[in-house]
Amino acid sequence: MRSMWRWTSVTSLSTKGARCRSGLSRRTPTANRTVGPTWAPLRYASSPLPELYQPEPLEEPMADNLNTAAGCRISIGTKKPSATKTEYEADVYVEVGEVEDLGEFGDTFSNVNFTALSNGRVRKYKGTADAGDMTLTVGLDNGDAGQLALKNAHADRSKGNYNIRITLNDGLPGDPTAEPPVPAVPPTTFYFGAKVMNNTVAAGSADNVVRRNVTLGINTEILEIPVAI
Repeated sequence: MRSMWRWTSVTSLSTKGARCRSGLSRRTPTANRTVGPTWAPLRYASSPLPELYQPEPLEEPMADNLNTAAGCRISIGTKKPSATKTEYEADVYVEVGEVEDLGEFGDTFSNVNFTALSNGRVRKYKGTADAGDMTLTVGLDNGDAGQLALKNAHADRSKGNYNIRITLNDGLPGDPTAEPPVPAVPPTTFYFGAKVMNNTVAAGSADNVVRRNVTLGINTEILEIPVAI
């Protein structure tokens, strides 16, 4: 006759007088039980837990080095010939007040083309560089020293260029009271030589601020000194 096999707890059975020390008993035939049937809870072998999802490490956020135009300044110097940082910095400048718009400036190269008959393709080359004209818009203030300097430079028809300095607002003020003191960081600065080619007054309508439009004809290479951060 076939024996019956069941799961029983350790405390409910005996095998050859020895007791099992494990949490579950061996599969024991019912004929060997010495006490009444006791059912042990059914247990399943636990399946391995899935490996937890590990997200990719986040990249370091990009540094935000952008700045608005608020805080930018333009100043006009003398006609002292200058080409290097040291020479430009040695000049004396007057800041132009009530500036609303600095316009744009920078080199643009003329297009020089050549077309070979053999392949019929146009090849482009860089020609002469033109730093262009920079148009300032300022609120008219005849008591401002910088605007008066622009008016005088516009009236000057002699040779030579006026030194122009433009500073952005990306510098740091520093803190001399800190321990140790934190030095100021000069902002990005542009230097170039130009002639004041235009000086017009724009009155506009009744609800308009009277403005002055000044055009600087840039005649030299633009020297850029980036912020040292």
